[in-house]
Amino acid sequence: MISLEKVQQSELAQIHFLQKVAFESLYDTYQDEGSPFKQTQASLLAKFNRPLECYFFIKQQDKRIGYLRVVMDDSGTTAKIGPIGVDPLVEGQGIGTQAMQLVEQTFPEVKEWRLSTILQETTLCHFYEKMGYQKTGEIVWIQEEMALVFYIKTIEDKD
Repeated sequence: MISLEKVQQSELAQIHFLQKVAFESLYDTYQDEGSPFKQTQASLLAKFNRPLECYFFIKQQDKRIGYLRVVMDDSGTTAKIGPIGVDPLVEGQGIGTQAMQLVEQTFPEVKEWRLSTILQETTLCHFYEKMGYQKTGEIVWIQEEMALVFYIKTIEDKD
């Protein structure tokens, strides 16, 4: 069982560390300068201070094993998830699935969730599709061997 814990500004160094751990392998593969692995603490702080953005730790019992960021739109009914990073030592345990479900429950007013991932990472694409996300058809090439693919998930009212 996991939980989400809202990140405080004083805890950003731990988010920065988790980014390095979670995204090192993808950075090694693609050498993408826009990778969360390359994000500076100053850039992280700037994003943290934006009014419609918030970060959460992903916790397993009392241990912080990952993080995610939620970016709301002005209406509060559309949000973007990303990045979401989990310590590779705990991958394959359903943590990403639980975290995605929890973040949707945390923001019941959000009816449209958006995210992007690396097109060439078929495991990531499959994961998001399993979670109910559908490709929008938008693909943005970052470099010759790497493109971002965009996803959307619409939450239906349960009335």
